Amino acid sequence: MVSGPYKFACMVNYQYYKFVPNARYGGHKATATLIYQYEASDNAEFAALQSRQINYGYLPPSMVGAAGKLKGLYTAWKSARFCW
Repeated sequence: MVSGPYKFACMVNYQYYKFVPNARYGGHKATATLIYQYEASDNAEFAALQSRQINYGYLPPSMVGAAGKLKGLYTAWKSARFCW
């Protein structure tokens, strides 16, 4: 069974999860490797977003006011009240 354009490759506990293109997928072909980096705190994740070490992350509603410091990045929050 083939589930999608990516397949799980590996994980390093408290560091990252890695997904690679799935050559057996018959749909749209993925070309890049995806790495989901683990961040220990909201502040660490914000700092990584701000310095462009990561390009996707979660900010809790309590940090909405700081989103203006993330210039050039698309921002969305899990709470529907803050999505635009």
